[in-house]
Amino acid sequence: MGRRILGALGDYGVIALGCFLYAVSFHWFFRSNDFIMGGFTGLGQIANRLLPAVPVGTVVFLLNLPLLLWSFRKHGPKALMTTLFAITVSALCIDGVGAWMRFSPMGVLPALIGGGASIGFSLGLLLRKGATTGGTELMAKLLQSRFNGISLGRLCLYIDVSIITLYMLIFREPENAIYGAVAMLIATKVLDYVVYRI
Repeated sequence: MGRRILGALGDYGVIALGCFLYAVSFHWFFRSNDFIMGGFTGLGQIANRLLPAVPVGTVVFLLNLPLLLWSFRKHGPKALMTTLFAITVSALCIDGVGAWMRFSPMGVLPALIGGGASIGFSLGLLLRKGATTGGTELMAKLLQSRFNGISLGRLCLYIDVSIITLYMLIFREPENAIYGAVAMLIATKVLDYVVYRI
């Protein structure tokens, strides 16, 4: 019994660490360089840019509520708990890091490689513990049973590209959208490596 509790605490600790790394990566590499992210974080960026008073993390949390209900119906309460924890912690971390930490813009290449690698690694950590930050990863996890031949990372990429395209159409900034897409492609490769090979 004690080992199970310690194991669960260790898992939740890894999930919290992954959420914090995800938030720092978002602000350090993406937001500070005006790159768009995929997933619900990207939708949060779009909403925040249209309505600056609306925090990105809050938008991400609200958008995830319908997916949480779907996950509960499909996988039951056990899977829901880790994902609900991850979504809540990542939303708090995104808004908290944004409020307390400031990052300067950097060169395009370091931002692309660093952002893609750190985002992919953090999401891979969560998926290995049976959790996601919601959005793209949760949707991909729920859809994977219908698309058995496609990896989680590739499903995430398809959803991310759709959201990045939406950003490009709204704000007419193809350069930033392309940078975001390249970074998310790197994140996909790292995520698949962490989930399937480590």
